[in-house]
Amino acid sequence: MFTIEQIHEAFGKVKSGADFPRFVQDLKDIGVTHYDNFVSDGRTK
Repeated sequence: MFTIEQIHEAFGKVKSGADFPRFVQDLKDIGVTHYDNFVSDGRTK
């Protein structure tokens, strides 16, 4: 299981769009398999 701190740490490494693929890989490495984003109100689960 992953923690919100791990997600924030991975996101903190993103400085530009070029860093995004590495961010996605970091999320996969800590166990994130998917997320839900609600267009109607912008929530993310």
